Amino acid sequence: MEPYAKIIIFVIGYALRSVAFYFLFDKAEEKSYKALIPFVRYHTLFKICWHTAYFYPYIVLSLISRVLNYYVNILIEGDYSLALVVFSLVYLAVTIVLLILSIKLSIRMGRAFSRSNRFIIGLVLLPTVFLYILTFSKKSKYIGAQE
Repeated sequence: MEPYAKIIIFVIGYALRSVAFYFLFDKAEEKSYKALIPFVRYHTLFKICWHTAYFYPYIVLSLISRVLNYYVNILIEGDYSLALVVFSLVYLAVTIVLLILSIKLSIRMGRAFSRSNRFIIGLVLLPTVFLYILTFSKKSKYIGAQE
């Protein structure tokens, strides 16, 4: 895939998710413009759905994941088999932790907007589709972060 095609796909995806979060934050009585700023978006999402203390490990792990992915791709091209195995295992562990945090955030988001367990499963499996349903559905009422 051409580099400019990746950029176009990224911008379109970012714009679509920004629109959904813009109206979702409005529904949660947060300032809607926060949906347009990347780190602020996720800080606000953790604030309305869970707790901001989980935001910081999530961001740090995301950045570590990006760096490890970069180095794994470099090591694949060379002959660094031991380093490749170590970096790949650490990358796998970080990715699994990020996946668990993302699933827990989706569960908390569904509960914060008073949705059923079936809807939460959909939010975990097809997050962008169910984010739009959550945002524009009249059934979704923000009741706050649930413990």
